[in-house]
Amino acid sequence: MAKNVNLLDDDEEKDSGEAGGEARPARRGKGGGGGGLVRYLIIAAAVVALLGGGGWAGYQFWWVPSKVKEEERKKAQEKLEDLRKQRMAEMRAEAERRQQALSILEQVQAEQQGKAGTPPPEGGPKPAAPAAPQPPAPAAARPPAAPKEEPAKAPAPARPPAPPDLAAAARPPAA
Repeated sequence: MAKNVNLLDDDEEKDSGEAGGEARPARRGKGGGGGGLVRYLIIAAAVVALLGGGGWAGYQFWWVPSKVKEEERKKAQEKLEDLRKQRMAEMRAEAERRQQALSILEQVQAEQQGKAGTPPPEGGPKPAAPAAPQPPAPAAARPPAAPKEEPAKAPAPARPPAPPDLAAAARPPAA
């Protein structure tokens, strides 16, 4: 037996030292050049797996969520647009209701003026309701006031006229 033998070393090195000076190249695998092809195939499989895994991860964690967010954004935008259209329709309906109420009020005022004394001309335009309260007329334009018979009584505070009943004004007058 040989002394100082390292069991972890290849047998080839031991054989080359014992053969008496003739060095043999160490073999890497069975057959001279077959080990390189297997190594290239393993590396190629690792690269394909790495790229495939990266592609899958990108698809699952970037592409799909971005498309989902885009769809949610579109739905939210459509919902806001629908709400805006609904509000506009409500505003138009409210404006129409106000316009109808104003026309009914003008008709009622015209009827009240007609009953009060001077009927509106038949072919002429309807008197329009004043847009703003008018200041009191000067004393010269006012009709003379009747003398008060009971000066001892305090005059009752003037109440503003009650708003006309729009539902009653819309009904045709009973003949």
